[in-house]
Amino acid sequence: MKRLLTIMSLVLIVFIAVSCTSQKNITKKDQVEDTILKKIQSYTLNESNYLLFVESPTTANKKITLFLPYSVDNMNIKEISLIQDNEQVTNKTTVNSPNILDNKLYFTLNEFIPSFNKAQLTLDNGRTVIINTGQYILQKYISQENIPENKLKFLDSGNFQNKLGKITYSAQFNYKEKSAEQDVDIILPDDLISLRKTIDFEQVSVSDTLATFKLGLSFPKSEFTKLHVNSLTFEVLWFQKYSDKNAVILIGSIPITFNDYQ
Repeated sequence: MKRLLTIMSLVLIVFIAVSCTSQKNITKKDQVEDTILKKIQSYTLNESNYLLFVESPTTANKKITLFLPYSVDNMNIKEISLIQDNEQVTNKTTVNSPNILDNKLYFTLNEFIPSFNKAQLTLDNGRTVIINTGQYILQKYISQENIPENKLKFLDSGNFQNKLGKITYSAQFNYKEKSAEQDVDIILPDDLISLRKTIDFEQVSVSDTLATFKLGLSFPKSEFTKLHVNSLTFEVLWFQKYSDKNAVILIGSIPITFNDYQ
């Protein structure tokens, strides 16, 4: 009987020890996660992003990248809901895999929304955290995408330069058949009125298989104060016109920061 009681006591001691160790490990993991979540929630982004959301017969979504303050590789994010101020504007998103790389979170927005400035992240353990994303403003562009294939233009190369707010964006497009007239145009976000006023767009060269276009823009340094931001990113949409049809051939993203003027 004593031997049985001794064995039972040892088993109980081992069970308690294992339980305590497991509880300590769980508590330590939770503490680390709590620390990460608190840091992320307290982080603010003083920037604006102007995106163009393309809706066509074949697609109606937008791939978006959120830049996070530091590595959160150990967080498995399952769902993302987008918020403007304190109101949820959509949960129709798809978290892309791998969803975190180099402090960037990749996801697809599956419906058009006009704006968001926060995101609620749901982790695989059910916990949620709301982060500040900076202000995102979206504008819809409808594309028919039904230009005859032999008339289509395709991106060959593209690049931009920014010198003290003077932006030059060049792009080359190749094609099977040369157009009789210029059929490429651009769209900038409507909200950037000061930027739109400076548009200088032209076709600088053309051959039997290749056309080169150049876009010039100016962004005054004073606009950062008016917009209350330190940096902004905006998209330029290049599209081809053919009769009453159109097709997107390039969406370029241009970042500008206050430090670019130093």
